[in-house]
Amino acid sequence: MPDMRRWTILLVVAGMGITITNSEARRPKPDSKVYLTESVTVNGQPRTYRMDVPRSVRASKPTSIVFGFHGGGGTGSKFATNTGFNQMAISGNFILVCPDALNGLWGVELETAMNDIKMFDAILAKVKTRFSIDPDRVFVTGMSNGASFAHLLAAERAETIAAIAPHSGTLRQWAEAGINAVLKYPVFIIHGAQDPSIPVIRAAEARDAYESEGHFVKYLEIPNLGHDWANANGITPQIWTFFSAHPRQ
Repeated sequence: MPDMRRWTILLVVAGMGITITNSEARRPKPDSKVYLTESVTVNGQPRTYRMDVPRSVRASKPTSIVFGFHGGGGTGSKFATNTGFNQMAISGNFILVCPDALNGLWGVELETAMNDIKMFDAILAKVKTRFSIDPDRVFVTGMSNGASFAHLLAAERAETIAAIAPHSGTLRQWAEAGINAVLKYPVFIIHGAQDPSIPVIRAAEARDAYESEGHFVKYLEIPNLGHDWANANGITPQIWTFFSAHPRQ
């Protein structure tokens, strides 16, 4: 007796003019992005980082890149997911790179930060060998210790970085000594008004220092926020909107 179920399926498919092979039926839907863990070697030491590449990114088409630096004790992967920047990369169609600090901390003095700065250089150079990175759209953000490093990195690599968005960080000694970057870059400073770890006055000091040297500054002080990423305020989309509006001029 014929398999009526089999014949019913064949009739329906034939009527639609569709041919389905077994391999096509089992083919999984493509992911919206590729998440990679990679490394570069700096002074003989491997430095790891997470890289999110949306599948819409084309190697030959100039693409924005965002570096995200985690807070003390964190990891690049946790920064990507906890802030939602991994999903933001998809909707914004940019490459996201979130490195890992040695021993969980970024250098925030020039002497201790040189290896981290060289790591940034090495990662950017490596990514450029595989993708066409828009030289006017290299952006940097970070949280806490990572935000303080973002301040320092931008001052040292002002020819490369188009704009930064430090969240809950401090400008440290440069608030008084001066930033003295060779080029001006826009800065989006975000800080919780109730931050118990880094008082909000440090954010105001950074704002004043940048403005006094001619940088464009967007300043956001968030009431009732402590030392946390402002997810409830939609800060990640705000940062990307800021970056999108401020390519290198």
